[in-house]
Amino acid sequence: MPMRGLATLLVCDASNVTGIVDRLEPGAWCAASPTPSDRRVKNVVATDEGRETIRRVRAEMQATHTALDALGEEERTALYGLLELLRDGLRPGA
Repeated sequence: MPMRGLATLLVCDASNVTGIVDRLEPGAWCAASPTPSDRRVKNVVATDEGRETIRRVRAEMQATHTALDALGEEERTALYGLLELLRDGLRPGA
């Protein structure tokens, strides 16, 4: 997919996608290469490593959702309150 198309999909500026891809390429999660018909346009492709990482993250997210579904309403409310406290403590300057 061209970087500009990826920016549209992610609802962000194309320069943000360039920065993201620049950080993902060294980890071998994606590869960007010029389009043969227009070398100014770069296509981004997920590598096998990138697709495996996506699969693992999705599986972990699903496991987390499943675990949270086991909590009752009161337990979820208490957990979210505690997570808010932790998030506040993680903010810069907190």
